[in-house]
Amino acid sequence: MEAVTAPVGGSGAPDSGSPDSGAPDAGSPDSGSPDSGLPEQGGRASGGRRALRNPRTPRAPRMRVRRQRSVQESLGSIVLGFQVIIVGLAALVAFGLHKLPPLVALGGGAVAVVLLLATIPLLRYRVGFVIGWVLQVALLATALLVPQMLIVAILFGGMWAFCMIRGSRIDRDNKALAAARAAEDDTLEP
Repeated sequence: MEAVTAPVGGSGAPDSGSPDSGAPDAGSPDSGSPDSGLPEQGGRASGGRRALRNPRTPRAPRMRVRRQRSVQESLGSIVLGFQVIIVGLAALVAFGLHKLPPLVALGGGAVAVVLLLATIPLLRYRVGFVIGWVLQVALLATALLVPQMLIVAILFGGMWAFCMIRGSRIDRDNKALAAARAAEDDTLEP
């Protein structure tokens, strides 16, 4: 590996290698590099130049391979994401209309929002879908305390059910299609 010399001091030092400083340039034959046949100038203590390594060749950026999400997982996360917003706003409405005591309205809404948010990353596992169904039933139960929540529960429960049923059907079809393509590719290769 060839050594490159660099100034020890700041850029304004007289030995910085600028054309008007009188010091040899790092690329010139008088620089004291191993190719020039001249001895290398003194180290740090003598105010000379120090040897630096050539910079590495730049590496290609590492591409992170993302996990393929199922359609059911994607649709479920969309429904739960929107449900977080609606449940948070519904808690504020229940508090503002004095339908519930402040601690119950705001505390219960905050707990529901946290549970909904915590369920989204769990949708990659089967337990996430089970928790999602439990949260839909719990949202339906809030209609006993605030009757207007029945509308929200029916809308989001219906969307959740549709997304879970339709998403699993699409995932099954995609898996069968991928298996058919893989079998076709295996028969085409000699």
